[in-house]
Amino acid sequence: MKLAEAIKLFEAEELLHVDLMRSPKDRSRWFLVLRDRIEKRFFLVDDDDEVETYASVEEAIAIGKQIGFRTATLHL
Repeated sequence: MKLAEAIKLFEAEELLHVDLMRSPKDRSRWFLVLRDRIEKRFFLVDDDDEVETYASVEEAIAIGKQIGFRTATLHL
């Protein structure tokens, strides 16, 4: 799911939760898992449909806030 779509779905109250997780490929990077009303999971992806990862947990949190989330679950 692209960022713009995630923002729209959050505003429509379709996305309810975000998990912040370490990338299994590179443990120094983080990614977001978005969950909807029926617990279906989505990854944020870039224009090439690659999963977006972030260099720090703070950067991942900022993206979660940009979507609209006020809380998140952090997986270490």
